[in-house]
Amino acid sequence: MKRGLFIALLMFSVIAASIFAARIPPLWEGFTASVAGMIVAIWGLRKSGRQIRLQSAKNENPLRTFEQLVNDTFDLVRRLLNRDQWQEQVIDDLENHTELLTTRLAQIHPALVETLGMKNFVSVILPFARAERLFNRALSAATDGYFDEAKNNLRESLPFWQETQELLKQMK
Repeated sequence: MKRGLFIALLMFSVIAASIFAARIPPLWEGFTASVAGMIVAIWGLRKSGRQIRLQSAKNENPLRTFEQLVNDTFDLVRRLLNRDQWQEQVIDDLENHTELLTTRLAQIHPALVETLGMKNFVSVILPFARAERLFNRALSAATDGYFDEAKNNLRESLPFWQETQELLKQMK
């Protein structure tokens, strides 16, 4: 409800500002009031968006979800590296997990930043991003039939998954 009011205020303020500024001579008082209305509307939208993110964070612990995602990926990488035969099933496992990794991270990202704070989030996401990049390279190589390169990329990703796990344990 409040969000809709802030959206309406923003739209009204933008229209009013353009009308006041388009006149010759411009009506600067009306334009200034319209800009103030835009500022209030944007502030209200940001505040309501933050409340929505916090509410979703209460329903699900983003830190625990992220940690589980990292642990599951680390376990999958270790299982894949222990396989002797790499076939279509490995490619399917990599594709499915890549999709899961991407969608879950996108879902919990705002709440995770809110929970950890920007500084801690950045320190955790850097090794995670390195590991995810190597994981995606492994998928690409496996899809193209270069299984040795895929295994090397997965092997190279292990330290970054471990570093992410350690950082998450420190933040608990």
